[in-house]
Amino acid sequence: MAPADPGRLYWFSDEQWRQIEAVFPRPHGKKGFAQAVPNRQACEAVLFRARTGCPWRDLPAVYGPWHTIYMRWRRSCGGRRARARRPG
Repeated sequence: MAPADPGRLYWFSDEQWRQIEAVFPRPHGKKGFAQAVPNRQACEAVLFRARTGCPWRDLPAVYGPWHTIYMRWRRSCGGRRARARRPG
């Protein structure tokens, strides 16, 4: 699946996003502020990285701060990656 409009870098149509957005946590930031990177934007950034294999630091700026996206992805994994790599 590729972005419908390459200038926007969105992977999901609005209809597709409406169907999956409920699986993401409700937006809330620290101390009552809005999220720095909305769920859709963060999800699409992770998909972009998975598809291109680019380093986190090389994510296009349109997705937001790379470190914010990386930390949200890492927290969402909940250690599953570490357990998956353990031998045995």
